[in-house]
Amino acid sequence: MLLIWTLASLAGCAALPPGAAPSARQANAEIRAAQAAVRKARIHGFLWTSTPRLLIRAARLQTHHHFRQAAHLAAEAQIQCRLAAKQHAANRRAQPFYPPAYRVLPRQLWPPGTPGS
Repeated sequence: MLLIWTLASLAGCAALPPGAAPSARQANAEIRAAQAAVRKARIHGFLWTSTPRLLIRAARLQTHHHFRQAAHLAAEAQIQCRLAAKQHAANRRAQPFYPPAYRVLPRQLWPPGTPGS
């Protein structure tokens, strides 16, 4: 989980060019795109619990005219939605893993004297 969070944070930083300060219009566009991504993730059932809080913080930062941080958090929310979709797809293909010690032995390998041998 820490690796996913680190990757999401790094990728969120790369959403905007390093020297460019986003305007209110750009931050608003980022927040709207993130809201659409969160809506889609919520409908399909793979929304992470921390993602809506990022949007709330981004909207609050935008109202206080901190457009760079707001755009950064909105981009991070979009990335979290993409990662949640990938995680959901991977979990759909998951199979149970039973270590060899817990597998049932074939009848030929049962110790002598056990019932059914």
